[in-house]
Amino acid sequence: MILSMVLLKSKQNVVILGSSGWIGKNFVDNLSNNKNLNLHLYSSNKGKNIELEDGRKYKTIPIKEIINLEVDKVDVFIDLAFPTQDKIKKLGEEQYIETVNSLSSIKEQFLSKWTPKNIFVTSSGAIYWNKDKKNLYSEGKLYQEKFYEEYSANNSSKVLIVRIYGLLAKHFTFDNNYAFTSFIRQAREDKVIKVESTKNVLRSYITFTDLFMLYNEWLKSNNINFQAIDGCSDEIEIKELARLIADFYKVNVQLNKETDGIDKYVGDSKFFQEFLKQKNLESKINSDKILNILEE
Repeated sequence: MILSMVLLKSKQNVVILGSSGWIGKNFVDNLSNNKNLNLHLYSSNKGKNIELEDGRKYKTIPIKEIINLEVDKVDVFIDLAFPTQDKIKKLGEEQYIETVNSLSSIKEQFLSKWTPKNIFVTSSGAIYWNKDKKNLYSEGKLYQEKFYEEYSANNSSKVLIVRIYGLLAKHFTFDNNYAFTSFIRQAREDKVIKVESTKNVLRSYITFTDLFMLYNEWLKSNNINFQAIDGCSDEIEIKELARLIADFYKVNVQLNKETDGIDKYVGDSKFFQEFLKQKNLESKINSDKILNILEE
């Protein structure tokens, strides 16, 4: 079944940029059953046909066509679109900058035309990188945050920016450079998970379930016009994540016996700890959270 894109004035219009990506697929999955919403889905330079695991299908429209959107208003604008840092090497620095600037220009035109009531943006912990580590990606993300802060101050839009350090969610694709999906692939195909890092690796993750819960709470609130937060639960050592996934698939974990030093990419978890505590929910990444993602 193709997800309905019929424009009905009685419904809320939700525009999603980056709707074919990992976070985007999860938003579409969770919002598509809400009959009070019209979803307007955009991604990359070309439209895409996306099929979710349960057989539902949807089409996306090229981002450059967003300026042609025909609605009376935009209630929610979800901005998930930004060139990932691996594109710096693939495109080269000059073309990467051109891609970022082109995308920013399209967004600015759209925002100027529609002035969405609510704007939800995903950012990255890369904005904190120091001069030794920062790159075009981290600088672009920082500029994006400053742009939306200024936009919120000059318009009536409510803006929430959530910095994603690591995501745990359904609708994943396999990437050997991403520990979560690499561990799943190894468990399924090799029947063993190998953690090969020679360092103790500390990471901050957020599940999409928790992220979406925050999104819904934020939509209902009216007390803060602009907010930028680190989106992460309690930090976890990567070997513990491997064990949680291994327990689900009932396979073993092989560890590198010699480890020295720490590889740390973690955010400030205080906001999410308090947010989940108010709902009597666990902020630690545990077996229940992994089960919720991996079970069919």
